[in-house]
Amino acid sequence: MVIVSQTCDVVREDPALLAVAPVVELPANKAGQAKKGVQPNFVHIPGAGDTWFADLSVVGTVSKSWAAQCSSRRGATSDEESSRFARLVGRKFSRFAFPDDVTYWFKPLQSVAQTKHDNIQSAEGRAFQRVEELRVATAEPWSKAPHELTLIVILKRDVLPEFPDGEYPEKPPRFDETARPKGQLLPPDRLATMLEGALDPVEKYWLWQALAEAWAVRCVPRGGDIKHLQEEERARILSVIANGEISFELTTVDEFSLYRYVRSEMLDLDYLSPADGLFRSMPQLSPTALTDPAKPRVPLQQRVSIRLKSIVSKLSAKG
Repeated sequence: MVIVSQTCDVVREDPALLAVAPVVELPANKAGQAKKGVQPNFVHIPGAGDTWFADLSVVGTVSKSWAAQCSSRRGATSDEESSRFARLVGRKFSRFAFPDDVTYWFKPLQSVAQTKHDNIQSAEGRAFQRVEELRVATAEPWSKAPHELTLIVILKRDVLPEFPDGEYPEKPPRFDETARPKGQLLPPDRLATMLEGALDPVEKYWLWQALAEAWAVRCVPRGGDIKHLQEEERARILSVIANGEISFELTTVDEFSLYRYVRSEMLDLDYLSPADGLFRSMPQLSPTALTDPAKPRVPLQQRVSIRLKSIVSKLSAKG
């Protein structure tokens, strides 16, 4: 198992318990995807090897006195590895729960992130790698719909060109004719290709603006994602965003203030809530489903005991 408690909680006498998760080995093909963050339940343990992960879908506690008697070794061997491990563990539990209806709007962008982020053959994928984080800001509380949302594209340091006095330049003449032929913004991959070929800093700046806008424009529910829903549900989803569009903002890690950070939410594209909703897909139980004597059920305490024994057995088998 791996300790997932914070260090300060580990070294103090109180609490007397440690939070731990099982250590599991994934097949090489799944391990590669998990290391990229596609499966946030699995957090890579660098000190254990390329295919070993903490399984955060099963987190329990053990006493510190018991743990002190166990053999141990470092799962993270540097400050950088420790910091990354902590961030990924925190990601599992601190991600913001966007309203289910809103997640339909971000699904198209999620598909881009999953298919192109690590695709070096894609200009859009290469551009995505220069994004530090995507965040979402709302003008009103999340409890009020329709929502006025802004997709904030935060670029890594030194990606945007620098200009004298920190003033950003005016849009070049005829830029819109290039980026918006016939008034229609070019798709992101075309804009990313133009960005890579641009030499003029002013043109680069405005191509980044256009690319950020194109990613926001892509955030519209796809017909295939909502066609199976009832007409009333589809109508509610399509009207949950004010004016039917998500605005955008382009900034950098140096410019994005802490004030704005705490008043926006990270858009974790690898870990959006399921579009269908967890409970919407569950079968409805009759009032007697849990008490019908013709359908004997294993008591909850016994089921938990069986599950724990299974985990302990697997951990023992792996040493």
